[in-house]
Amino acid sequence: MAADTPFFPCDLVPRLQLASEGMANPLVLARTPDGRQPTFGLWPVALRDDLRAALQDGLRKVVLWTDRHDGRTAMFDDPGEPFFNVNTPVDQARAGTLLVAGT
Repeated sequence: MAADTPFFPCDLVPRLQLASEGMANPLVLARTPDGRQPTFGLWPVALRDDLRAALQDGLRKVVLWTDRHDGRTAMFDDPGEPFFNVNTPVDQARAGTLLVAGT
């Protein structure tokens, strides 16, 4: 998971695991109403060599790789912005406001 996302859901892993039921190589990404959150997910270690090869071949959109492996998604439509990232001083100030507001 990304280190710049301080408000990710506390139940992230159980919800991803639930979405992975029945998969031989669980590959599940978090999804919000705005789209997939590819850095938040279950990534099967069994596919590491395939991912490495794809990256070495120039792959830059990781969701293209997950789609090739029948990746699933787990919906996170909780209130607030659970996958808000902090990348700039403006984002940091907003994160402080969200923290005070209880998000």
